[in-house]
Order: sequence, then C-alpha cells, then structure tokens
Amino acid sequence: MKLATFDAGAGQHVGFVDDEEVLDLTAADPSIKAMIDLLELGPREAWASAGSAPRLPLSEGRLCAPVPRPPKFLAIGYNYAAHLEETHMERPSRQA
Repeated sequence: MKLATFDAGAGQHVGFVDDEEVLDLTAADPSIKAMIDLLELGPREAWASAGSAPRLPLSEGRLCAPVPRPPKFLAIGYNYAAHLEETHMERPSRQA
C-alpha cells in the first residue's frame, strides 16, 4: 500500500496510490485531512473509505511531502563510518 499527500487543485488531500491513479481518501472521508489523520485512523479503517474514494490520475496532481509538519523527526547522525571515526564514537545499534 502506497500512501500519498497530493494536491490536484483543491488543496492537499491524502490518498492511496494505485498504479497511475490516486484514490482520494480526503474526498471520501473529510475527517482524513492530513496524513497524520490517516496514520492515527489505521490502515483497515482507512481502506474502508477507499471504496467510495474518487480515482484521479497521478499526472493531474502534484505529490507533496508525505507527512507535512510531522510532530517528530528522528535521525541518527552516526550512520557514516567516517563520521564515527572523526568523533571517536561507537556505532549505535538503535536510536536513543
């Protein structure tokens, strides 16, 4: 399942990508305003809205950042061997 935030002229909507089309979940269920709403809803509940979602050609819209304004951003800065060597750190096994 490919998730997308896209703009086809009516502002940002959320949908599922299916080949060269996107199923507009925001049009089918206005409570799904942003990707964070879809993620909190869960895939099964969101998929239930897909049956009534209009299909739009991907070529008629513009893909946007998948999760605009994420509440958290996680990263590991020690994923390059050269950076580990210059900082004299051991490679972490997970994010702290």
